[in-house]
Amino acid sequence: MTEPILFASSSFHGVILVIVILYAIIYNRLPKHLIFLLSIVIITSLLNHILTNKLIKWIDRIIVTITLISIALYVLYNNNNDNNNDNIVKYAIMFAVFMIIVLYLLTKYSKHQYINGSNDMFHKNYALYHIGCHMIGTFLIVYIVLAM
Repeated sequence: MTEPILFASSSFHGVILVIVILYAIIYNRLPKHLIFLLSIVIITSLLNHILTNKLIKWIDRIIVTITLISIALYVLYNNNNDNNNDNIVKYAIMFAVFMIIVLYLLTKYSKHQYINGSNDMFHKNYALYHIGCHMIGTFLIVYIVLAM
């Protein structure tokens, strides 16, 4: 089942990420492998949210997972200096990655409950949790590119 609101969210956040990726390329703000992964994430996310293909869905999940791990490793091991503020920023970024994972799992749980008959607002709004993943992920990349 396609979700038009998730496709709209992917499109909106994808445009923002394309602009940020172009900035990162011009000003050499990210390693090439992260630029490549983020570009692929945009494509697979758009395809995942417009098509009802299980293969594309799983490819998107795998690419997003690899990208999140790569971002986490990049943040943890890319340090210009080891002062206390840098550590606080790293912990905040790692918390954002954690929140993306939690929101994604909450999305899947709520969607499953909604499909199986739960009609309360918590389960009915499962797409909003997934949009939260898009929002936090986009903010995370923008922050890493512009502030790190």
